[in-house]
Amino acid sequence: MRPNLYNAEGYVDPTVYEALMNIESSGYYDGLYHVMMTHRQIFSTGEPDDEQQENLTRHINNLRPGEIIIGTSPNITGQLIYFAVMDAIKASSHKPEKITRFAYGLPAGIHVEHADKTSLHAAIDFRAPVEFIIDRKSTRL
Repeated sequence: MRPNLYNAEGYVDPTVYEALMNIESSGYYDGLYHVMMTHRQIFSTGEPDDEQQENLTRHINNLRPGEIIIGTSPNITGQLIYFAVMDAIKASSHKPEKITRFAYGLPAGIHVEHADKTSLHAAIDFRAPVEFIIDRKSTRL
């Protein structure tokens, strides 16, 4: 079943549709989606839509998810959407156990010497802890 990504004006943002279909076709995620807003909407106003934030807050309260994965692109629009989602989560009465976000930084297969400064900056900012197996015990350094 394809999700309904049309806004009130009957416009579907092809970028949002492509991103959602890409995630869906990967087969790695089998959960629910909540499309917060389209790029066109955030560029036209420069601010999140209050009604959409209220809808997301209501969705969180009704579904009571254990985890919320924020999947935004690594650009200014993605950052604005990220902050709008975080505001909606803060406003909800249900607080999920886990809030995660898509990783940023170096794509798989790229050599560090060929990475651009923005990707390197994101890779350093969003680095993750490494686990080592020592004497059959997992240890975080």
